[in-house]
Amino acid sequence: MRFKSSLITIFLLSFSFSAVAQTQPASNSASGQKATVAVPFIVLRGTFPKGLNSKSAAAGRTFVVKTNEGFKLTNGTEVPVGSDISGHVLQSTARANGAPDSTLVVTFATLQPKGTTTPLPVRGIVQAVAGPPPVSVASSSMGDMRTESLGGRVTGARVPSNETHGELKTSGSAELNEKSAGVVGIKNMTLQVGPLNGVDASTFYSADKSVKVEDGSQVMLRIALKP
Repeated sequence: MRFKSSLITIFLLSFSFSAVAQTQPASNSASGQKATVAVPFIVLRGTFPKGLNSKSAAAGRTFVVKTNEGFKLTNGTEVPVGSDISGHVLQSTARANGAPDSTLVVTFATLQPKGTTTPLPVRGIVQAVAGPPPVSVASSSMGDMRTESLGGRVTGARVPSNETHGELKTSGSAELNEKSAGVVGIKNMTLQVGPLNGVDASTFYSADKSVKVEDGSQVMLRIALKP
């Protein structure tokens, strides 16, 4: 686990220094000193509207990540919320087939701003992944029984829910941010990033029978426009 986390950090740094993208340049290296080569990249938050499962997602299977925030490229192109970042599966294995771990390897290929018809070629990696975001759920309602009676007397057994149960509860995974890295809140899964056959690859490992990225899973991506 620690080894894979270290690989994520190393590759994220190398990616930030070699990418060609459209935002503010990275200014710090792993040692905290100013980088000698600072090439800009994009860190953005997105969602898998439809998840992936290594048991059924064969190599070549395409997928889409929807952007959760808008941004502007340095050429002036506006990329609104709900734009598509497309990718495909490079490899997938299931532990039940004799592999030590289940694996799912993905890469990214294009960014298509919402409302346009021409996709832009990109390279990219997964910086962090988590399950679906937290959802606020109202506490169960409890009726007012202060006026109900038992044997001719007011029971006072319950009071209105807004007086005793006013707080909201949340369910789901923690919300990701730009500092998030690796797998957050998903059991038995780890993430490793690095080149595979000449392309940027993000590899998910799971101790379960398959790697499952659920519908609605959150993701932080680092992407760069290809020259």
